[in-house]
Amino acid sequence: CSSDLPKVATEATLGIALHVAQTEALDFAVLDVNLAGEQVFPVAEILKARQIPFIFSTGYGRVGVPEAFKDCEVLNKPYTIDDLRATLFSLFKKGVPAGE
Repeated sequence: CSSDLPKVATEATLGIALHVAQTEALDFAVLDVNLAGEQVFPVAEILKARQIPFIFSTGYGRVGVPEAFKDCEVLNKPYTIDDLRATLFSLFKKGVPAGE
């Protein structure tokens, strides 16, 4: 197993996701808008403040994302690996942290 591989974490609750967003060294994040009935936007605020790039994943499309995050990438569910790849490419092509 190569140490160059990225670490992937999946967090299903807002509380754990908030802790990870505040404490972990992250390269980027894919945020499901709905975490067990709670909205993920407080996590997005932390990532934005830390200048960690992120994208939203939601079945509601862009209308499920508040105006404060209108410039963020949105990955519509259901999605394929190609959709994820294209959205991540778009995120990193911008060259600026999400929400800037």
